[in-house]
Amino acid sequence: KVRPLRWIGMVVQGIVDARRGEVVLTTKGWRNVPAVRYLEEHLPGCRVLLENETRAAALAECTLGRAAEDQNAVVLNLGESVNAAIVLDGALYRGGDGWAGEIGHVIVEPDGAPCICGQRGCLRTKLALGPVLEKAGRIYPGVNLAGLVEYAQRGEPEAQALVDQVAGYACVAISLTLNAYAPERVILCGSTI
Repeated sequence: KVRPLRWIGMVVQGIVDARRGEVVLTTKGWRNVPAVRYLEEHLPGCRVLLENETRAAALAECTLGRAAEDQNAVVLNLGESVNAAIVLDGALYRGGDGWAGEIGHVIVEPDGAPCICGQRGCLRTKLALGPVLEKAGRIYPGVNLAGLVEYAQRGEPEAQALVDQVAGYACVAISLTLNAYAPERVILCGSTI
């Protein structure tokens, strides 16, 4: 006998409004998608919980993982996106608008490259995997992250400069979270790491 599905947890890479059940923005082009409403309409009797990947990771780390004993922790995701999930006093912190932790959209170069959010020079444009590989691909067509690191280890100056830039902006992201939230622990994740 198959039991009816009662709950679905949906984890999305991008910005979500968990309160409204909406995928706000993803690097894959999703904008303002009412994901929870759609799934609940098509799966009667099933409740859907929506969260972004970094907050889901923080919930797991603070429940069962490295930060289980900590009251204040940050999971910093440096990959396709650049964001942080903040746990303060043992609870996931979302902020007034639910967007707390979206540090990838902090402007670090006012006249910099355009970002998917509509601003220019966001931390994401310097540190997220897509923009980094796009820049690397102009010099090394078709290169992936491992290939870029290999070029840098061989002493290729353009690759070394790009890897150094990524490392520098990773330090900026870590510093932002340390200074803003003063956590007991910062956990790094994501494909760029």
